[in-house]
Amino acid sequence: MMRRLLTATERKEKGVGASVEMASLYRFWRTYLRFNFHAEMYREFRSLAHEDAVQGYRFVRVCIAV
Repeated sequence: MMRRLLTATERKEKGVGASVEMASLYRFWRTYLRFNFHAEMYREFRSLAHEDAVQGYRFVRVCIAV
C-alpha cells in the first residue's frame, strides 16, 4: 500500500514517463496480471495506463500488449 502511494506521488511530481517507480509498477503489473488475474488491480493498471498513453507515454502500450 505504501509503495503504491509513493509511486503515485512520484508520478504526480515528475510527470508522465519520468517516474522510474511507475515504470517498475507497470512492469510488475504486466507480469503479475498475466498469471494472477485480479480484476480490481487490472482496472487500476488500465486506468493509469490509459491516462499515460493519452499524454504520449508509449511504454504503457507495450505493457498492455504483452
